[in-house]
Amino acid sequence: MAGTDEPQGIVAIAAIPSWTTEGVLATAAAGARFLVLDAIQDPGNAGTMVRTAAALGVTATLLLPGTVDIWNAKVVRGAMGALFTHPTLTVTSETVRAFLQRAEAVCWVADAAGQPIDDVPPATGRLALVVGNEGQGPSDASRALADRLVAVPIDPSVESLNAAVAAGILLHATRVR
Repeated sequence: MAGTDEPQGIVAIAAIPSWTTEGVLATAAAGARFLVLDAIQDPGNAGTMVRTAAALGVTATLLLPGTVDIWNAKVVRGAMGALFTHPTLTVTSETVRAFLQRAEAVCWVADAAGQPIDDVPPATGRLALVVGNEGQGPSDASRALADRLVAVPIDPSVESLNAAVAAGILLHATRVR
C-alpha cells in the first residue's frame, strides 16, 4: 500500500480537509503570516514548506498554479501530518491578490536580488511571504504583488539555497514573537 521501499509502517485513510480563503481570514489574527508557494515543483520541498509553515505559526499556505499537487504522496510524507491541521489551499494569482487586499496584508517576495532579511524592519501587521519556483524564482504575477523583495544573505561563493531551506529561514525571520 505504501509507495516507498521501506515504509514507516503506518497506513491511514483520512478525509482531505477543505479550507476556504474566507475561513482562513475569519480566523487570522492581526499579525497573521501567510506562505504562498509559486510554482514549487519538487514534492519534497512543498511538503517541507507546509510542515515548516505549520511549525512556525503561519496561518495558512496558498498554492499558486504550477505548484505540485499537495496530495502527492511525497508531499504528504514531507508534511508529516501538517496537511491535516494547517490550512493549505490551491488558488489562482487573482485569488491571492484579492485575499491579500481583504486581509490587508503586505506581501514580501523571496528573491535572490532582494533586500537582505536581516536589514528589513519587522512587519507588524499581516504578512504574506511568496517563495518562487526552484529554478526560475518568483513569477511575474508574484512580483507584481510584492511590496518588498527579500533575500536570505548567503556567502557569495554559494549560488543559492534550496527553496524549502530559504522559506524556512525567511519564515523564522518574519514570525510573530
